[in-house]
Parts: sequence; C-alpha cells; structure tokens
Amino acid sequence: MDCLSKSYFEIGGHIIECDIDNLANTSLLSSKTKVPAAKRPERGRNFAKGQSSMMTQTEKDSLFTHWLKMVTYPSRSAYDMFSREPKRLVFIAKDPRTLVTPGIQWGLDTIEMNYDYFVHGESHPW
Repeated sequence: MDCLSKSYFEIGGHIIECDIDNLANTSLLSSKTKVPAAKRPERGRNFAKGQSSMMTQTEKDSLFTHWLKMVTYPSRSAYDMFSREPKRLVFIAKDPRTLVTPGIQWGLDTIEMNYDYFVHGESHPW
C-alpha cells in the first residue's frame, strides 16, 4: 500500500517520484545527479537561456518568399552598398570590373542562405 501515497511524474524524459503524504518536506532529486532541485540554480538559468534562444528563432518562410528573397538579394545588397557610399558609383562607372568582388560575395551569400533554408530550416531576414 506504500505506492498509494506516492505520485510519479515524467518531466523531460525523467521519472520523478513524489511522496504525497509528506509533500511539504519532499525534496525532489534529479535522476542524473541525485542533487536536490533547490541546490541546482544553474539549471534554471540554462533553461532560461534555451527559452530565449528559441524565442529569437524565426518561423521558416514559404518557398516562394525564400525564392523572392534570393532573386532580389543582389540588387538589394547593391542598393544598400551604394546608398551608404555613393562615391562607389563613380568608380563603377569608370571601371565596371570593380563590381566583380561584391558580386561574387553576393553569390556566395545566396548559396549560404539556401543552405540554411534547405538544410537547417532557417530563414534570413530581408
């Protein structure tokens, strides 16, 4: 009849035993470390860190939205670059080959964004 006064919970894949009769004095032990929960404050901090990183993760875009981002990325990046440094337009007008290096970088960036989208399931902001 001892098992009637005990309650069992599964939390995060661990089975926790709790004595119902003596609930106020029960100190729950971790199944891994056998240390009372009150003596493990780092566990709460680690859980909070995990939750905050999960909250910052954005929802994956649709395939059309991802395609639209990838098609317009080089022109958006060029616009950002020229709006920050308008003097670069003069150099490109004189020698269009100076646009090769940023163009290669934009191509590599789109490859990286596609990898993140299809392999990791992450979407990049506009």
